[in-house]
Amino acid sequence: TASANGSDLPAHRPASSNIWNGRKILLSFSLGLKKGQYDAHVADIERSGGKVIRQEQEEEEVEKVEKADILITKYRSGPAYAKVRGLNIDVLTNR
Repeated sequence: TASANGSDLPAHRPASSNIWNGRKILLSFSLGLKKGQYDAHVADIERSGGKVIRQEQEEEEVEKVEKADILITKYRSGPAYAKVRGLNIDVLTNR
């Protein structure tokens, strides 16, 4: 059987389909992502045509959610979720 070593693999994954279509996405702190997980999700979203709204602190979430087209959160609760309820922002959850 053949095997690949690091030099046989492409430096970057090929572009995915444009599933996000330029939408701005906010990954909520409620997801509990570690830095490596967060960075991997950001890379996947950007590779798939999305733009991630970055935030450094949880307190920024309520302010920055207004700029998002999509809020990805663990729960349908909390200040950021309450704020988007009256706006035209999609909410994706794993619940």
